Amino acid sequence: MMNNKTADELPLGFGMALAMNPDAMKAFSNLPETGQQQYLERARAAKSKEEMEALVQSLADYTKGRGGTYS
Repeated sequence: MMNNKTADELPLGFGMALAMNPDAMKAFSNLPETGQQQYLERARAAKSKEEMEALVQSLADYTKGRGGTYS
């Protein structure tokens, strides 16, 4: 029997985009659980690859002091 996806699972596109961006991956892993959940919700709502990449880039930008939208 296959397990149902849990609410904590990374959307595939989000996980792939994080894997391609080490700064964003680090930022996401350092977020408190509530912050991670907010990003997961935003990732699930992304309607395009570009929107997903912009979300991930906002994480990377925040870690570099560029004022990304770190929730």
